[in-house]
This record gives sequence, C-alpha cells and structure tokens, in this order.
Amino acid sequence: MYLGEIAHIFSGRPAKRPADGDTPHVARVVGLRDISRRISPLSDLEAVEIADGEDVARSALRPGDVVVTSRGSNVRAAVAQREHDGVLAGPNLIVVRLEGEVPPELIAAYLRHPLISAQLLREFVGTSTAGFTIESLKRIELARTDDRFAVLLAELVVRVDAYAEYQQRVIALREKAADESIFFHLHPDGQGPAS
Repeated sequence: MYLGEIAHIFSGRPAKRPADGDTPHVARVVGLRDISRRISPLSDLEAVEIADGEDVARSALRPGDVVVTSRGSNVRAAVAQREHDGVLAGPNLIVVRLEGEVPPELIAAYLRHPLISAQLLREFVGTSTAGFTIESLKRIELARTDDRFAVLLAELVVRVDAYAEYQQRVIALREKAADESIFFHLHPDGQGPAS
C-alpha cells in the first residue's frame, strides 16, 4: 500500500500576517527547527500575530498528526501531541493525517529511516536545498502489518524516543557541569586553585 492511500497529506504554509487595520490574534506556529524525533513543547513554539479570519484550519495540527520536514539534508518526522492541537504548521513542513489504524509513531519512525529519507530526498539532488514534495510522500510504499504488532512497534518507538530525550538532557547537564568546573578552575576571578 502507499502512504497516500491511508492518509490525508497537506503542506504547512506561512501564517498570513495582519494588515494595517486588521484585528490580529496570536497563534503558535511549528517550524523546521521545532521538529526532531519529537515536536518542541508548546511553550517553545513561536507565537505570531495572524490576521483575524485567517483560514487556520487548513494548516492546524491535530493530535496524532505526523509532521515531516520537507527540506534539509535528512527527513525529520514527529507526532503532534495533545498540546499541539490547533498549532499551525509552518512552511517546509508536510502534515500526514492518518485515516486508518496505523499508529502515527510507526509512520514517523519509518519516514525517519535513512533509506526512506534518501528515497524522498533523491527528488531534488543537486539543488541548493534538498527536499521533496507531497506527491513523493504519497508514493512511499508500506507493507501491511498485523494491527497488534503495529501497536507493539509503535510502543517501542515511543519508549526509545523518550529514552533518547532523557539521555540528551543528561548529556546537557554533564556538559554544563564540565563547563562550570573549567570556569571555576581557570578564570582569574574564580575560586579555583589558581586564585
């Protein structure tokens, strides 16, 4: 089967900024930098003023949507959580809204695989910015899998992603501790042994 057969796929777009005299309202927008194995938390997403009456439904996320980067040297894909409900998908992002029983975590992990990423990015090899189109994404082929097995695989993805996020936080704390230790020992105004 093809991804386009089991999902509604659409592209993000720039938010329409209010013109002079328009009554604006604030919306959160997810951009390329906000996508890794997960989507950045809502509080970290850019808040922009958009024109009142702007048709946000066309690019607003729902929980379970898979958000895919369509530009860059590799494909990043993450699943929108409850907190991302109504967040607007920005430019250079493609949203995959699954219509069947396939878990979105499974599709996100599949799209991140290096072979699938290479297949998608092959479309624009040689251009200044690698990327792909919605049509390319729709043509990604998937094998049918047992629903119970798909749920177990999706749970594996969720657990591995959570573990990776935890490890990244631990690494960041260790880096900060190392930086502080070096500063303490080397800075002339520090309290280290060189003082």
